[in-house]
Amino acid sequence: MHGSPDQKVGGYRVVRAAKFGEKVLLPDPIGIELGTEILKNYVRWAGKAPPGRPRPET
Repeated sequence: MHGSPDQKVGGYRVVRAAKFGEKVLLPDPIGIELGTEILKNYVRWAGKAPPGRPRPET
């Protein structure tokens, strides 16, 4: 999750990472807790199988 954009440097001052399966609190104004387990379905694994899944056909 990226936050606190800094236009002077063209980036963000806050960068937070979480492992799949952890819950991430999205700050206000959103203010919700987001489950991350389902996000595994949207990640490219560079030809490797994600944990618990067969390797994709190429």
